[in-house]
Amino acid sequence: MRKLKKIILLISVLVILIVCSTITILIMKNNKPITQRLTEDKAGYAQDTFDVTRRLSIKEDIIGTLSIPTINLKNAPVKEYRNEKILENYLGHLPSSSYFDGNVVIFGHRTEGAHFFQELYKLKPGDKVTYTTQYTTRTYEVSNIKTIQDTEFSILKNTRNNQLTLFTCVEGNDRKRLCVTAVEI
Repeated sequence: MRKLKKIILLISVLVILIVCSTITILIMKNNKPITQRLTEDKAGYAQDTFDVTRRLSIKEDIIGTLSIPTINLKNAPVKEYRNEKILENYLGHLPSSSYFDGNVVIFGHRTEGAHFFQELYKLKPGDKVTYTTQYTTRTYEVSNIKTIQDTEFSILKNTRNNQLTLFTCVEGNDRKRLCVTAVEI
């Protein structure tokens, strides 16, 4: 009876290892852009000042709002990214990133769905960004703007300092992303 239990345990461990290895291989093989590797849900329109605060309710699972005066973005709702539909009406929060302390990663569309980040490319170092949650509001200052490959995952790493990492697509190049880093002031 003991031998049978050991054999069953050994087989179970082997099956788990095979499944984990297969999943890892598939993920490595399928090196898709960041937004395709996450999940899905969508956002609203921000060419003119867009204030949706009055429409928001706790039932909508809004985790915060983002305001960037330089590009007339006011209280754009941020929702946990679960699928591409989120980005039709919201900015997406990367689930594996911080919600408030450390590196908060937020992304959105530039041209389709809710294109809150349509004018993100206009930001310059020193511009202010405000992120508000149910707990408090933090103000950040843009410190870095760069274009990265869609497979560049170092921007997603947590940081000791409080910062926002904002990213969106680059016009005319679906393999590139515009990445804006803003540090808390």
